[in-house]
Amino acid sequence: MKNKGVSQLISFVLYIAIAILVLSIVVTVGFPYVEKIRDSVAIKQAQDFLGSLDNVISQVALAGENSKVPVNLQFERGKYVFSSEFNELSYVIKTKSGVISNGVFKKIGPLILHADENATYVILKYNQSDLILNGFNKTLFPGIHNLIIKNAGLINNELVVEVNSS
Repeated sequence: MKNKGVSQLISFVLYIAIAILVLSIVVTVGFPYVEKIRDSVAIKQAQDFLGSLDNVISQVALAGENSKVPVNLQFERGKYVFSSEFNELSYVIKTKSGVISNGVFKKIGPLILHADENATYVILKYNQSDLILNGFNKTLFPGIHNLIIKNAGLINNELVVEVNSS
């Protein structure tokens, strides 16, 4: 009778060990896949937002001086970086998931997609001959943001569009 009890204990320990092994394999393989999907969704949302923001900026530019349009931005991953120095708005997400291959520069309409070894970037950039983005130089972190897009008129014969967050 003693052997039967020891045999059942060994069986129980083996079942637990196999369950832990299977679970660790699933987590090891599954977690990077889930992260890649989450990063892909965040990058696609940034592309959609920046594409629609480009349309709003164009509408405000054509509508005349002092025209304004409010825009809502909500996101959960990455960050948006406004730069008047480079006349651009960039979305940056730190990822090594390989959603976009390292070193790639890809132009999709008004957007540029770029990836390096640590991050993926979606960039809305304007030539200064088209218009000047102004009124920012800040970083927006995940959350809900209210932006105001305003036609500031001509300054030094260049159209200035301000993007401000409230």
